[in-house]
Amino acid sequence: MSRVRNDLTIYDTHAADWWKPRSAFSCSLQAVNRLCLDEIVQVLGDDLHGVVVADLGCGGGLLAHPLAERGATVLAGDLSQPSVREARRHAGHAGVCVVVADACLPPFPSACADVVLCADILEHIPTWRTALAQAAGLLKPDGRIFVSTLTRSWWSALVAVHLGEGLGFVPRGTHDPAMFLTPDEVADYGMRLGLACSPAVGFTPSLLPSLLTGELRLRRTKRVQVGYGMWLHRAAQLSRDS
Repeated sequence: MSRVRNDLTIYDTHAADWWKPRSAFSCSLQAVNRLCLDEIVQVLGDDLHGVVVADLGCGGGLLAHPLAERGATVLAGDLSQPSVREARRHAGHAGVCVVVADACLPPFPSACADVVLCADILEHIPTWRTALAQAAGLLKPDGRIFVSTLTRSWWSALVAVHLGEGLGFVPRGTHDPAMFLTPDEVADYGMRLGLACSPAVGFTPSLLPSLLTGELRLRRTKRVQVGYGMWLHRAAQLSRDS
């Protein structure tokens, strides 16, 4: 059994599996990204023409491509060169630009994006505050950041790591539960960046359906003990929307 944690080489080794259904590498990522996409569309609407999205840590493009299909212009980057190649291979839309890029030093212009995505990357970055600060720097004055990540809790460690890896829903060594982040940590640092946050939406597995079907099933919940999605946005925008 591998004792390596937060093994980012997994994303190179399994890059060809990003879009494969029922892949042990990507099934959990696909399930999370479906929830993230639903949340993004619920907030932004289904017609994203004129919206510029910066997707930091885009992987194989599971979010970048459906957002481009809805009309968004997507600037996407990931450290994994094989994953970037896979994202480009699936980028059948002129609205997607995918580059090799570090989320802590993105190559995109300041104040270029209406929306910045930090979807399932912060729990992999030791200097996650730097990545979040860089994301904030990409925002237009009325922009929003969407974060999805795993909660640092015993329950999340049990479900996402021990059960998830043990049952083959996630490759062994993908996560280090010590690097998971609580919603309060993300919100508090967002406030230091001049951002306000909306209440976190919990993402949790439906354990029995997942076990019966062998396919990871996730659902939205008010509970954030396993994982969550959260919007961070300029305080001025929060006051206008409230």
